Amino acid sequence: MCDWRQFEPILVHPSGSWRPVGTDTTDRDPATGDIYRRRAICESCGSTDFEVDTKKVTLGGWFLKCARCGVKRNVALTDHDEEYLRLQGYPGVALEDARMEKISYGASVAFSPHAETFVDLPEGDALRVLESHRLAELCAFVARRCGYIAAPPAPEEAAAELERRGGDANSIAARIRDLLGIAVTLGGPVAPAAADLLRLARNAVQEALDRGLIETAAALPYDLGGSGADAF
Repeated sequence: MCDWRQFEPILVHPSGSWRPVGTDTTDRDPATGDIYRRRAICESCGSTDFEVDTKKVTLGGWFLKCARCGVKRNVALTDHDEEYLRLQGYPGVALEDARMEKISYGASVAFSPHAETFVDLPEGDALRVLESHRLAELCAFVARRCGYIAAPPAPEEAAAELERRGGDANSIAARIRDLLGIAVTLGGPVAPAAADLLRLARNAVQEALDRGLIETAAALPYDLGGSGADAF
């Protein structure tokens, strides 16, 4: 009895071509250069029936084995595709870069370019940002967690924001003001002597960001202010 199920992996070439996974072997005649296909035969028992061993979690660990005796097939599941075989013998060509690769067409790779990005909301307070009236906080959280943030504020802007915050932020604000003031006396931002002072001022801004005293604005890749907010 056969156990049928959908087999999603396909072989994709960097050029954009693709083909389904099969058991036959594509090869090239070294004498004529002709490309041909030969039927796969188990080297142990001579069977022509194969199955894919999917015990490994990752697709890269899957391989073909004989359906009769279970011996692993020596030829890789990716096989030799025609693009790869045509490039054999060309000087300076990295053949490994020309091989087809296994992907799963059912893994929504084309539709989820950030499929490996997860937003973890374990705390109750964080979950409350999902409320409709707190969209701005939710956008800011996603931007920080996934790296969609704008450039750090200029030292002048950061100093003003730190002064408004007060408390421990005042010491960093004063340091930034002092560095900027000395830079002006040395000739301003374009003066070579002021470059190190401006770098120290920017480092102070980064320190304030790391300590959470100021925050960078969210810079999500699309506008969530209109209809996108509903979709989000």
